[in-house]
Amino acid sequence: MDVLPDRTSETLAAWPTEHPGAEIICRDRATAYTKAVEEAAPLAAEGQVSGTRPFLEIQAHGYRGSRQVVRKHLAALRAGTTQPVRADIPSPRKIASWIMRPRETLTESQDERLLQVPLA
Repeated sequence: MDVLPDRTSETLAAWPTEHPGAEIICRDRATAYTKAVEEAAPLAAEGQVSGTRPFLEIQAHGYRGSRQVVRKHLAALRAGTTQPVRADIPSPRKIASWIMRPRETLTESQDERLLQVPLA
């Protein structure tokens, strides 16, 4: 997935030539985009950038968040203000359960994750 830096038809028209083989192009309803897509990537299927299509795609892979979160993330990608992806941090309850158990009863994965927990 790629997000264009601006909404000009020139940028959109240049993108497919830089990414040959693109099968799907999601865009908003601007008429300038329609012409640019038809000329630059006539074989690509078109979608919209509302966040619905990406939401449905990632939901099929198990995503349980909301459409609004996806829309906000796409807006941040466009603006260049996205935050780094946070690592999966175990809950305090989970960490406490690992600490309270004998170390030899932890699985290898649990032991590794426990060692990665930052100390305050």
